[in-house]
Amino acid sequence: MLWFIPKGNSDKSLPYIQEVMASNGAYADAARFIYSDLITQQAPELMDQAIHELQGLTERYPMNPRLHLALVSSYAYSEQWAAAYDALGPLRAHAEPDSDFQSVGHIWAIYSLKYLNRPIPPALQQTLLTIETRHIPGWAVDWFTLAQGLVLDFQQDRPGAIQKYQAVLASQNNFNSGWLLDLAKTGLDETLFPTDPAG
Repeated sequence: MLWFIPKGNSDKSLPYIQEVMASNGAYADAARFIYSDLITQQAPELMDQAIHELQGLTERYPMNPRLHLALVSSYAYSEQWAAAYDALGPLRAHAEPDSDFQSVGHIWAIYSLKYLNRPIPPALQQTLLTIETRHIPGWAVDWFTLAQGLVLDFQQDRPGAIQKYQAVLASQNNFNSGWLLDLAKTGLDETLFPTDPAG
């Protein structure tokens, strides 16, 4: 049944997925993951349902870093930054040290700390600035570049930060969101992550 899911229309695709989920058959958990992913991409107003399903999946499959990363992302997309940051712990515990999962986790850590008004630990600063782009999925490259700009702003390197924000704005990456571009534009004129974020 999963091969016949209509693409690009959540009103049509989500009911197909829900049928598979309700069956509790061999593909039910795979359907739960697809369901959560479709919500993230097409129906963010249902994000609470995605989070609920992903919480269950991470409990049943704690060794799967893809599920942990999806849960972190769902929290972040719904601006639950404390939950997103806390959920990074299981991701770090179950993903290979130099994997793409860890790299994207580091990106979400930077955004979480920004919106929690908490400082960036020195080790995380160094890690994010030294990650190689080949460890970043294509959809996340501009999120990564902007996160590097946030770190540079935190380090009071405004020229370096502005260069990163300009790179995001000049990118032809189709995965950019309006929120990301607005943040990059703001970063050209003001520090996005002060050294004393709580001050």
